[in-house]
Amino acid sequence: SRTVVRPLMRIVIRTGMREILIAFALLLVISVSLAVQSVGLSMALGTFLAGVLLADSEYRYQLQFDIEPAKGIFLGLFFIAVGMSVDLGLIAKEPWVVLGFTLTAIVLKAGILFGLARAFGMKNKDAVLFTITLAQVGEFAFVIYGLGLEQGTLNQRGHNMLNTIVVVSMLTTPLLFFAYSKIQTGKALPKEDEPIEPQGPVIIAGIGRFGQVVMRILFARGIQPVVIDRDPDILEFLRIRGWKCYYGDATHLPLLEKAGIANARLFVLAINDPQAAVFIARMVHQRWPNLPIVVRAHARTDAYDFLDMGLNPIREVFHSSLEGARQSLMALGETSAIATSAVRRFQEHDEALIERLRPVRNDQKKLLDVVAQARQDLRTILTAEMDKEGEDEAKKQ
Repeated sequence: SRTVVRPLMRIVIRTGMREILIAFALLLVISVSLAVQSVGLSMALGTFLAGVLLADSEYRYQLQFDIEPAKGIFLGLFFIAVGMSVDLGLIAKEPWVVLGFTLTAIVLKAGILFGLARAFGMKNKDAVLFTITLAQVGEFAFVIYGLGLEQGTLNQRGHNMLNTIVVVSMLTTPLLFFAYSKIQTGKALPKEDEPIEPQGPVIIAGIGRFGQVVMRILFARGIQPVVIDRDPDILEFLRIRGWKCYYGDATHLPLLEKAGIANARLFVLAINDPQAAVFIARMVHQRWPNLPIVVRAHARTDAYDFLDMGLNPIREVFHSSLEGARQSLMALGETSAIATSAVRRFQEHDEALIERLRPVRNDQKKLLDVVAQARQDLRTILTAEMDKEGEDEAKKQ
């Protein structure tokens, strides 16, 4: 690999042609496979070794990128071949034999894998996940059984039985993952009817990135909010760090009442589902019209709905995007004052544009007309603003 493959790959890379690189990689795979076959081993093992040779080069990432479009096709062909190798008649005739050997293989392999995982210091949760990921019989079994059939070590019936066992073991993988997720979710989730005490003046529904920042600032000001979320992983993460959080679906009105929304001074709506957020906001606003609601909008579409309710939504990435635009202008040579002014005027224009688009958002033609005009207006405004700021900067100097 180091004395032959790498120098050849450097020559190929210097051509600057991706096609030649892909052709060379395929040539290497075929050559190594034929070489391995010539000494009596499997061509599949040869392709594996060729992959190891390519992975050992500094160009492996470029190769991965170039081969990526074909990977899905090859995987599809592999699984088609696997499916065609299953003897369905054998499963129908001897289901308990197939299932018995499959479960035996999975249990034995799982026991070995779990023991190795614990021996290498994995925690129980990680060790279980590692085990169920690899508990099925590997695809190289097809190669081994094929060789056994060719050399007469296995008869046709034994080959078909072993192939079927391997395929059935592979089919158990999604079932094992499903069972694992259910068990983990069941352990992590508190009951939704868990008493919410003490009730606080602020209720936060949704404790992702947005909600966590709001929660931390409120807590720093001496306000203990009631936090509700449906993500067990986030709740477990926060509880370990001492935060008081509760599992529940904020679309359920009884849960919000249990959290004390009737006496709350503020409701912060920061869940990730835009449709559910609009539903909750409408429900809370109708039931408690005097309750202030701080709501996070994912995009303009749900921002319009919140505006129709009389709320002032905070668009999720709008303000961070403005700061990114300001820094971009400065990186391109604009002064801090000019960049800040341009961003401020854009923000004012965009917020006004939302109000202009809200009445026509369902009329595609009118919407496009307003957007096209607004784009031209914005360019005129920013050009004039930046020229003015530039003149002011020149006068100061």
